[in-house]
Amino acid sequence: MPSFSTLAALLVLVVSPAALAGGESLPEVFRSSFYSGEVHSLADCSSNVWRLIGRSVEAGADLSRAHVLYVLKPTTDDVQSVSDLRRLHPRHARFGVGAVTIPWVFHVVLENDGVIYDLDFHRAPRPLKTADYFAEMFSPAERRATVLRVISAEAYWRDYRPGSDESLNWMAYVFDTHRLYSLISLGRFESFGK
Repeated sequence: MPSFSTLAALLVLVVSPAALAGGESLPEVFRSSFYSGEVHSLADCSSNVWRLIGRSVEAGADLSRAHVLYVLKPTTDDVQSVSDLRRLHPRHARFGVGAVTIPWVFHVVLENDGVIYDLDFHRAPRPLKTADYFAEMFSPAERRATVLRVISAEAYWRDYRPGSDESLNWMAYVFDTHRLYSLISLGRFESFGK
């Protein structure tokens, strides 16, 4: 079976004229995708990241070191269902009601080379270093309680399928398909890149 890199390269050559001219960088793709209704849908972060990866592959961006991060706040070490999660309270979410942001059961972002790309962060595209992103998006208490499920962008692009019942789809994907990927603390994840 061809590798993700091989398939991505073939897709880029066949589909994307931009790739023939050298391709776009992930920050460029992110900025152009931020306001796109084809990429971003409200309350659908798992599919939004999947579509961002697809657009990046088409544009020839290098995602060989990219990861999808499921941001979770569990009530137990063995998360099996939504009832095992506490709500996240983002501080700078893109959408909210006035100054109040609606809490999330989980959140999904794209990380590449220590930079977070979040289609739901602020009202303008702002890729940030991992530590800076989490410091701005979540309170210190929230960060201490947060764990991540880290999945390679390649595996996410290949395995995740948006469009089914989203309320159940993400749980099955993250906890059944990728049970091999353990939950790690935010601090441990941040130390990987140093």
